Amino acid sequence: MSKKNIKQYKNQQIPENKFINKSKATGRKSDSLTYYLLLAAIVAITIVSFSSSLNNKFVNWDDNVYVVENQLIKDISPKGLIEIINRILKTSCP
Repeated sequence: MSKKNIKQYKNQQIPENKFINKSKATGRKSDSLTYYLLLAAIVAITIVSFSSSLNNKFVNWDDNVYVVENQLIKDISPKGLIEIINRILKTSCP
């Protein structure tokens, strides 16, 4: 390339890509504060919503069969997990 071509190449403007999102974070402290306040509000609402369920006990309708006496969930090895998945697929898929 000649020097003239190099100068033309350097001065060439690159066309803008219309698909690239140009919006950037402003980096202001208020943006991060808003983010953390929103995150804290979501966590607080979730905790308040589900806190009453922490005191629940077994209902004894089918918990003994599916949880307490279930031999599948007592073996949490890779072989046991494969057996659980196979049993679920056998019973729920036609």
